[in-house]
Amino acid sequence: MKRGGILLVFVFALLSCAKDDGSRIPETFVDYKTTVQEFESLKGEYDILLVEGHGIAGLLIYKAGAYDYRAYDRCSSYEPEKRCAVVRQTAFTVKDPCSGSVFSLSDGAVQQGPAVRNLKRYRVRVVNNFNILVSND
Repeated sequence: MKRGGILLVFVFALLSCAKDDGSRIPETFVDYKTTVQEFESLKGEYDILLVEGHGIAGLLIYKAGAYDYRAYDRCSSYEPEKRCAVVRQTAFTVKDPCSGSVFSLSDGAVQQGPAVRNLKRYRVRVVNNFNILVSND
């Protein structure tokens, strides 16, 4: 009985510390395909390709190195219900124009608040050094 009471108090304390304001980027199905050649021809400055119509606020695909791509949802993690799409700021960061939050392109981490959550990252596979596949599986 004593162990059960202690366990219950521990679980309650743990859950109460994990306060969640509910502002998470919603889950959505992502299955985007392009080729390395298309990426090279469509990318903008700083090896970034912005793709509309996928994810919550579009996709951002970043070329970090040879056949090394990172993909994020453009929806800012700060008040994601506003669907504010991040925009390129520098060669290594993107910025939420609504809140001013800044995120790293290398891992989606918050560099400057008020955001506290990273950008939503999607899986990227490069097949046969030709096809770039972005998904959330």
